[in-house]
Amino acid sequence: MSFKFLPHTADIKIEATGKDLSELFSSSGEALFSAMMDLKRVEPAIERKIELSASDMPTLLHDWLEELLFIFDTEFLVFSRFKVQLKGNTLSAIAYGETLDQAKHQPSTGVKAITYNEFEVRETEKGYKATIVIDV
Repeated sequence: MSFKFLPHTADIKIEATGKDLSELFSSSGEALFSAMMDLKRVEPAIERKIELSASDMPTLLHDWLEELLFIFDTEFLVFSRFKVQLKGNTLSAIAYGETLDQAKHQPSTGVKAITYNEFEVRETEKGYKATIVIDV
């Protein structure tokens, strides 16, 4: 699983990759939380099950990231690892993490939303790639 941060004028732009769509979703989740804090500080002490459906794969990826952000904002959970299973346009995942501890996790960036600006999911020769812009 991998991701990288790309230059952007005002927000955070991410390129996530995966050998399959499940790995792409996992990488995208890791990228989201990496934008907010150092993932090495997040222990996989809690398992949180997440299930979603959408009309298409790009919408499902967007909704997945928005759901992770919603859980962070409402339940104060931070995640560092994900196990994602996809069947059609339905996602069943387990997110591994812990309750946010400001001193331990030292959040650095406040994320407002996952935008549709430049949002893209595409198949490549090596698997899948997504471009995601996060509103900060």
